[in-house]
Amino acid sequence: MKPTAKPALPASRPFARLPSGLMLLLVFGELTAANLPLRWRWSYPTPHGANIVDMAYSPTLSLAVQVAERGQLYTSDNLSTWLPRDSA
Repeated sequence: MKPTAKPALPASRPFARLPSGLMLLLVFGELTAANLPLRWRWSYPTPHGANIVDMAYSPTLSLAVQVAERGQLYTSDNLSTWLPRDSA
């Protein structure tokens, strides 16, 4: 009895894995996509990173208001934690 010969390996196909590679790229691309519009959060310099144009403080209300560049408003009740407010 003669041993059977193994079938020859198929010729190398460089583009055989291209569809699966594209699928992985699309899947991982969707996972890392950012939601627009982006909202910037300044963490330095303190207190909030915006250039302050004017500030008002009321000791009776214990409330401080800062007006920053481009009309941004920030309020604080302890002069340490500043919260952004809508200026519309």
